[in-house]
Amino acid sequence: MLGCEGKSIMCNPAGQVKYLVDNKTQLNISMGLWVGHDMVFNQKSDSPVTTSVVKDRPSNHNPVASINQLMWFSRQYSMDSK
Repeated sequence: MLGCEGKSIMCNPAGQVKYLVDNKTQLNISMGLWVGHDMVFNQKSDSPVTTSVVKDRPSNHNPVASINQLMWFSRQYSMDSK
């Protein structure tokens, strides 16, 4: 796991990007960073970055809550219509 061998980079977007730059990644996928931290990540990255989901306050910092809720609702609705 990243950060276990010394200084942690878990909540450090600049440290995460440095790790990726050092390992010469060709594409970085950002997932679960805070809004604002993702901008630091994108700015410092040498490779292209795509953002999958970000943490935010309305979803209680759970970046995939709305996706999970939609999937649950879809399953419930399809079961009720049978």
